[in-house]
Amino acid sequence: MADSDNMRPELKLLSTDGPTPIAFELAPPAAVTIGRSAQQTLVLDDPSVSRAHARITFAPGGEGEFHPLLADAGSTHGTYLNGLRLTGTQAVPLHPGDRITIGPWTLRLIAEGLAPDQPATIATSDDLGSTDTIITRLDAQAADRLAGEKLTLLLNCAAAIHAADDPQALADAVLQASLSGTGFSNGAFLRPGTTPDAFEVLACRGPAFTGPAAVHVSRSLLREAAGGTPAALTAQTRITSQAQSIMELGLTDALCAPVLVGSEVAAYLYLDNRSIAGTPRRVREDATGFALGLARMAGLAMSNLQRLDIERRHARMEAELTSAAAVQQLMLPRREGRFARISYLGESRAGRYLGGDFFDVVPLDDHRLAFALGDVAGKGVAAAVLVTTAQGYLHAALQRHDDPGRAVSELNRFFHVRCPPSKFITLWVGVFDVAAGTLDYVDAGHGHAVLMNAAGQCTMLVGQHDGPVGILPDSSFESLHRTLDDGDKVFVFSDGIVEAFGHAAEQDMLDGFAPPPAEETKDFGSGILLRFLPTLPAGADDVAALFAAVDRPADPPLINDEATALVVRW
Repeated sequence: MADSDNMRPELKLLSTDGPTPIAFELAPPAAVTIGRSAQQTLVLDDPSVSRAHARITFAPGGEGEFHPLLADAGSTHGTYLNGLRLTGTQAVPLHPGDRITIGPWTLRLIAEGLAPDQPATIATSDDLGSTDTIITRLDAQAADRLAGEKLTLLLNCAAAIHAADDPQALADAVLQASLSGTGFSNGAFLRPGTTPDAFEVLACRGPAFTGPAAVHVSRSLLREAAGGTPAALTAQTRITSQAQSIMELGLTDALCAPVLVGSEVAAYLYLDNRSIAGTPRRVREDATGFALGLARMAGLAMSNLQRLDIERRHARMEAELTSAAAVQQLMLPRREGRFARISYLGESRAGRYLGGDFFDVVPLDDHRLAFALGDVAGKGVAAAVLVTTAQGYLHAALQRHDDPGRAVSELNRFFHVRCPPSKFITLWVGVFDVAAGTLDYVDAGHGHAVLMNAAGQCTMLVGQHDGPVGILPDSSFESLHRTLDDGDKVFVFSDGIVEAFGHAAEQDMLDGFAPPPAEETKDFGSGILLRFLPTLPAGADDVAALFAAVDRPADPPLINDEATALVVRW
């Protein structure tokens, strides 16, 4: 019997991981209780350890031997055997070399005093059939359960990510799945700020994070992850002086995964456990892979959110531009009208949304009516703002002055002070006097006005080398005088139509209208217009015919600029 005692191995629990070293000798058949309470046989003082956490018992074997068994005692955070959590309170066999994880400690079962050729475990064939089979079944069930839990979390997280319509909702969904699937106690979803060490907290969870303002994380891990690769801290990580924040925060485990949108770091998924914050959970062995998978999902989702945000901004911009274009059209006078012996037609088309052209009709008294057509250099919103300003000011100036030259000179002084150097207005203004049968007009660098008599003869109504409005502050514009005959028509149009007519002639799109000789005009488009206008049928909608002549299917479209036309019939 003494020989048998001498051959019996001494069983010990030695810590391989944990805040304090453990070396505990087992004395079969005396049971060992493990927990935080002082009444336990083996006391593990840590908040993550339950008061009565686990127990080791011994089953009798042959020839005075005892086989150790491990069972969970209903602990909060579980007892792990070789990385797998025990279920219920059923005892499972222990073998030398097995790892027991309780809270932050990992204890290995050591058998000392074995003969060199003696195996660590001795079991009969019956024992093998009854015990090993059970362990195998438990391992398989646990593995299946863990895989199922992870898959469920991923599916739920994917659904939540798909439903998220803003970064905060996305961050909260990813963070919830991360903490549930990894075993970390604390987590934060961070977005880079304006400085390297500044971060915006999109979501946070855990006992260490009571709110966005209370989120304190490891600067060292964030700096490591800023390069696009994940950074992790484990119990085996060597802490250097550069990682002071790790020591200050009391981190036991931590992980920082960059969330990439393309090649740029758009956010960080940060997870940790702390010895001073709450009751940290045991980190799962696959925690890193699981968290990185969620980070990749988050990166794709953030990319989609950015695309959706751009689409929403574009839609809002288009809606605003469409509304602004409608307002701009309301600022124009009615398309057609009559005044004593005068009838007129006018139309303005913007190139995309907002135009830089305008026309206006201004009654001056009971026998005089003013017409204006202007073209602001440039396109888009800036040109539209200047158009509205110029139209309103000119409208008021024409009502103050009898002479269109004085009105345009006043507009020039106003416009020069308030518009950018690169902006100017080409302008044609005419005042028709139905009592006197005359036309007084000003051409301020516009050049696109034609007088056609009843016989179809055309004459350009150009100025005396007057430049556009807004170029020189002291420019003075003088009006020219002309007597009108019955049947006269005045055509005024912007350069959008002129350019389109030139393009149309080049492509032979105006059948029967060859380009005029070069000596006839320096303006190719105006030259072809001079040949086109006399062919208009009597009584036709001259403006509609003018646009129809150039607004034909083409690639690119012939009218790709703002286009405005005004016809006054005498």
